[in-house]
Amino acid sequence: MIYFLYGTDSYRSQKKLNEIINGYKKTHESGLDLKVFESNNFSFNDFKTDTEQISMFREKKLIVLRDVFSNKEFKEKFIEQKGEFLKTDNVIVFHQGEDFSKKDVLYSFLRKKTKRQAFQEFVSFKEP
Repeated sequence: MIYFLYGTDSYRSQKKLNEIINGYKKTHESGLDLKVFESNNFSFNDFKTDTEQISMFREKKLIVLRDVFSNKEFKEKFIEQKGEFLKTDNVIVFHQGEDFSKKDVLYSFLRKKTKRQAFQEFVSFKEP
């Protein structure tokens, strides 16, 4: 299962991500199969190795990918192997701010093939 949380409202987006993580921790008390990858601080091979390792507790893994749209190598290889990740029993969460193009190939894939939620800031209007 793949989730895509994105948008300019980082407070509500982070709150939703925390709900997912806390729900996972309640179900999978060991918490050993929770992994967070940040932006450019990892390679696609790190991610793939982590998804392929068998859990010693036979739990689903929760893998959070934060702000990975700037990681060109990750995006290219993920798109090449996207079918494999759509079939996984693991839970993969893409958590992204608004700093990406709507024409991005990864964005198009996530928008069409995942459970997603956009978090946009509210604009309040003042009367003159």
